[in-house]
Parts: sequence; structure tokens; C-alpha cells
Amino acid sequence: MSKTQVIPLLYFLNENTGWAAGSSGVIVNTTDGGENWNIQPCDETGSLESIFFTGTLTGYTAGENGTIMKTTNGGINWTYLNSGTTEYLESVCFSNANTGWAAGSSGTMIKTTNAG
Repeated sequence: MSKTQVIPLLYFLNENTGWAAGSSGVIVNTTDGGENWNIQPCDETGSLESIFFTGTLTGYTAGENGTIMKTTNGGINWTYLNSGTTEYLESVCFSNANTGWAAGSSGTMIKTTNAG
């Protein structure tokens, strides 16, 4: 299977609630521990490499061309944030509701202290 056919990261908030992001901007979620998966609407068409939620409603995803998107309603809607880079972002994570980092190609590392 090629990289573009793989959903590269799963993030579970608890044993039932989880999300995955992958190629062609696909974001899916489950509320029953992975028994069923639902596609989340998203305008992104590039690959997404990482997804992270700070709570049941607020989450972030990152990927190619410096893409970072945020949801504040559990993935129902996603909005683009200005990452300040066009590098491929491979990982996003938060230590609390406001402080987070994204890392990517060419040694790129960006940080937010105000939830994006």
C-alpha cells in the first residue's frame, strides 16, 4: 500500500472516541471504539499527517503545504489556521488547551501559546 492510501495517525481521546486523518484531506471519527467510522466534512484535498484533540470538541490536524486546521465542535467543521510555513507538517500535539507544537520537514517546528 502506498503512503497516499494509508491513514497515518489515529488519536483516541478515550476508549470510544477517536479520530484519524489521512490522504486527500480525509478525516474520520468513531464514537464506539472503532466499530463504525464517520467521514468528517473538510475542505482540504492534500494529505493530513497528524490529528490531536485537546478535549471532546477542540482538535487540530496538520499536513502538507503547512496545513493546520482546527475544529471547535468535535470535527463537524474545520477552519484553516495560518501556520506561517509551507513545509510538510508531520506531527501536531498540545500540552494543554493553549500550548501546542507542529513539526515537519526541513527541521520545521512551530509553536502556539493561544490555541492556534
